Amino acid sequence: MKTWLLATGAALAATAIVGLAVAPRITATVLAVLALSALAVFYVLACLRRSASVAIVVLLTALLDRSFRGILAFFEVPFTAFITYLDDAVLALALPFTLTYLVRLWRRKRRGARTSLQGVRLRGSQNALRAIPRLAWIGFGVFAASGVISQLVTWTNPPGAITGTWLAIKLPVTVLIIVSLRWHRGVVRPLTTAISVVFLAHAAVSIVEFFAPGVVHQIFGGSRASARLGFSSLKGIFGHPAQSATFCMFVVAMLINGPVSRWSRAIGYAAGALAAATLRVKSLIGIIAVLAVRFFVGGRRITRIIAPATVAAVAGIVALIGWDLIASRFSSVMGADGSPRSALLMASMQISLDRFLFGGGFGSFASEASRSAYSPLWEQYGLSEQYGFIDGNAMFATDLSWATVIGESGFIGAAGMALALGALAFRLIPTAWRRRTTTWHLAALAFLVVVLIDSAASPRLFDGFAAAGLGVLIALTSITYLPAASPPDASAGRGLGDSQDHLSHA
Repeated sequence: MKTWLLATGAALAATAIVGLAVAPRITATVLAVLALSALAVFYVLACLRRSASVAIVVLLTALLDRSFRGILAFFEVPFTAFITYLDDAVLALALPFTLTYLVRLWRRKRRGARTSLQGVRLRGSQNALRAIPRLAWIGFGVFAASGVISQLVTWTNPPGAITGTWLAIKLPVTVLIIVSLRWHRGVVRPLTTAISVVFLAHAAVSIVEFFAPGVVHQIFGGSRASARLGFSSLKGIFGHPAQSATFCMFVVAMLINGPVSRWSRAIGYAAGALAAATLRVKSLIGIIAVLAVRFFVGGRRITRIIAPATVAAVAGIVALIGWDLIASRFSSVMGADGSPRSALLMASMQISLDRFLFGGGFGSFASEASRSAYSPLWEQYGLSEQYGFIDGNAMFATDLSWATVIGESGFIGAAGMALALGALAFRLIPTAWRRRTTTWHLAALAFLVVVLIDSAASPRLFDGFAAAGLGVLIALTSITYLPAASPPDASAGRGLGDSQDHLSHA
């Protein structure tokens, strides 16, 4: 059977290669249609079973949709433009299944309360839901409510309201979908394998890019690599070095801090090297932060003693080598008057002060929606004539996550977002500190720190891959509650009362 499958796969691959050589556009179109059709069928079935495979699909589509679009554009596939919305479509498709499950879970709990069921213990995906503290949901709720209320009251930018709201709440929605799935130990291997395969492909393309950048840029599209410290930033299969850095930092956080094999951990350290090759200041700071979390929070007692000195020494070396780069990038965030990010931050705070600590509403300022449906706030606060914020060329409009949070939901919404992220951190720290070894709590904490650092100079809080990566690592913290036996999907065909998610006696 295995030989037959290998032979069939080899024959199909050979046919595809010949087709791409003879008729590239038609072959690429057919392959893309077949791949998307197979993905759709697999994804719907996974959603029906609430399999953790849904999380892998969400993670990889958020990561690779732009790369996939670049390849399709290279072969001039007709529907390339629609791939832009692939990650949003994947989330939107999973959302009804998630809400249906949550409603059924709520009804089941009410029945248990009415029958005075005592001594119950949550199992399966319900433990993953419990991995998110209530304060985090409250914080996300405050942020969402503040942005929606601000939009309804001020009605600042109606054309961008729907898109802006979806993009703003993508983080809590993605996390909710992922932690509502069935998580078990059998998920770890396919997940780490998928991440490792993507990284190895990315590393191989980055090596080719180093010697022949034009070929890589032509196939995968995106922006040209910028030169820093006399070298070109590597972006590999992604459209921008920042995307490469975010993915590499996720691999570092997951495979260095998580309970994985030595081979996977070696890939994690290789990802750290590739993240440094992007020559992004945030990547260098992120690497230091991940190592600090790994050895100071998750290390043994002697490691915790020497970790601060080690991290300080590494940080000193990095600062010494790249001080000019660090100083120039820092000044673009908090530096001289007129820098794009400082202008965004100051304008966002003024917007909140002018609206009684609320904001302009989702889609009104410093977001993708406010750029595509140009918001009147850009002109109202004197940014419409400044380079990087001009209508049709607002390239710096989304360069600061917290400017978006404050400008659209006000200081009240920013307090809610800070509460949510802080609650997540305080849920993860005690377990990571107590176990003093590599755990998924440690991996989730490390990536949360990376996202927070990145959010100081990028739209990372509203990035689909960052949200999916954080959700996956947090959900993995729940698998310690489950037995190492077969996954709970085995009960998918049973009735609701007999499924793995039932309330069972402790």
